[in-house]
Amino acid sequence: MKVLFFSPFSQVWEHSFPEALIAEGLVAQGVDVVTVRCGRMLDAHCIAMSASGVTATDSAVRKKQVCNACLKRRDLLGAQMPFLTEVMDDRVEPSDRAAAVAAVGQVTIDNWFDLMVDGVALGRYAAYEFLLNYKLVGTAIPEELFSLYREQLRMTVTVYFVAKRILAVHRPDKLVVFNRLYSVNHAFCAAAEAAGIPTYTLQGGGHITRRGET
Repeated sequence: MKVLFFSPFSQVWEHSFPEALIAEGLVAQGVDVVTVRCGRMLDAHCIAMSASGVTATDSAVRKKQVCNACLKRRDLLGAQMPFLTEVMDDRVEPSDRAAAVAAVGQVTIDNWFDLMVDGVALGRYAAYEFLLNYKLVGTAIPEELFSLYREQLRMTVTVYFVAKRILAVHRPDKLVVFNRLYSVNHAFCAAAEAAGIPTYTLQGGGHITRRGET
């Protein structure tokens, strides 16, 4: 059996380390494990930045600092854990970026919620952490924030098309992510499900004081 972990946010150690321990445990049981991680292709804004207190409107310098820390932890996990690591940036094709630009070009402040790509509701998926970060309820996005949503959409669509290519190369039997509701995780899961690959999501425990242990 082969299991692919989509794990782009290495800097969020309370997610990435337990996730790596589970992957290590699968390897010990004879499972072939591949982890897919990020280089810098989510540098507009990502979950690792949010977890570090960096917002989408912060400077490129602050965002790069988070990227640098994330890469160090990514490489630490890759060096210490007994499974293959692939960086998704290496699989990006110009057609992926073109598809993302085309999708962004279709959305307006009034219709973003309805955007479908290959029958997948990527317009909605891209909004998950954006709506949480700005405490927005419903589908009304303030005009001054819409450009930030469009950047999140661009990255989400890009990851969706990269996911299709990575899944075709590795042909895993299962896909695992930490919290599938994160926009790019959801996009990767959608690509897997379209290929008939079952997906699983990990979460921290429900008790806040033991969240990292369960």
